[in-house]
Amino acid sequence: MNTLLIFFAITFVVIVISIALQKILKCPILVAAIIFSIILLVAIILGNSILTIASIFFGILSYIVAILQCIFSKLLRNNNICNNINSVQTTSLEGDSTNVINTTNMSRNNSCGSFYGCYRRR
Repeated sequence: MNTLLIFFAITFVVIVISIALQKILKCPILVAAIIFSIILLVAIILGNSILTIASIFFGILSYIVAILQCIFSKLLRNNNICNNINSVQTTSLEGDSTNVINTTNMSRNNSCGSFYGCYRRR
């Protein structure tokens, strides 16, 4: 029972730390390497052979979570920026509604903003 609780807690902590490190470092391989090395170091210090073997699983899990967070944030960011390109802003002027087209980022050849992390189009 105690081992089961520990593995669920470690899995949850690995997921949360992987997301946080991915937002800071923006490199999924580096995030996985950091998580793997920390868990491997703890396993060697404690002398736990099961945790040593599980560190490989946690490293892979960390890499997968970092990739998913990278893709999710890229999709969210591109969706927000691209939706703002052709947004229509409605303003009322003495009761009359006029439509004003927001022309920000329209001259960037469908690039949808600047580069912030995971993948770069050239």
